Amino acid sequence: MQGLFETSNPILVKEALSLVGFPVGGVRLPLVDATPEQSARLASIMREVGVLD
Repeated sequence: MQGLFETSNPILVKEALSLVGFPVGGVRLPLVDATPEQSARLASIMREVGVLD
């Protein structure tokens, strides 16, 4: 749960949904999409807890 909120909501929530295959699209301004580093860290956490293969 902490991994989803390392930055402003809903940036990483949308990224997590995208990583598991839900085409949710990007965030609206003034927010920006997750950085590659944030996405990689989130994917690592998701693999660790068994949500992502």
